[in-house]
Amino acid sequence: LVGRTLPSLSLDGGIWAEVTRFRVDIEFPLPTKEGQVQLPLAAAETLIANETGYAGELAGYTEVRWTPIDELTVIGGLRLHSWIGAHDSVALDPRLTVHADLLETTRLTFAAGINHQAPTPDEQSESFGNPELTPERGYYASVGLKQEIGDYLKIDATGFFKYMEDLVTPIDAPGLPAYDNGATGYVVGGELLVQLDT
Repeated sequence: LVGRTLPSLSLDGGIWAEVTRFRVDIEFPLPTKEGQVQLPLAAAETLIANETGYAGELAGYTEVRWTPIDELTVIGGLRLHSWIGAHDSVALDPRLTVHADLLETTRLTFAAGINHQAPTPDEQSESFGNPELTPERGYYASVGLKQEIGDYLKIDATGFFKYMEDLVTPIDAPGLPAYDNGATGYVVGGELLVQLDT
């Protein structure tokens, strides 16, 4: 779905859906999660489960692109994501991107938003996971600069930061579910691309 309201304003949107029927009949060693120590197969706990059910996803998004002047573009988006069946939850992901052409050969880009991710099937399993888990959530921001130098050299540098919460983490305690949403974390990094056209 694409619509235009003004010469400098455009609207884009869409809907996506998926439903999966599943059956799980397993007997295998407990998989190692991030941050855990890998045990020999003979020493690992054995998982035994037999589950049937369905898992569905329904998502809709809309994006508005605004170009008030040739040198500036603002893109705002909103995504509504829902999970049903094995995992029931709803999440809203807003995002914003701004492109500014400072010079004919220089572009500055800023982006920020929120992302959600559902637990993996083994983490939300009724037999050996926790069906009450909620989606993991991340907040991100980035700043990038693209620079052309002459006819042959292009430099693209980006710095980014992401803070994550409600991360799924294993619990090793009797009487408690195997996982909960008790972890947090962050990522700081950068990328540099230098392109030489000959």
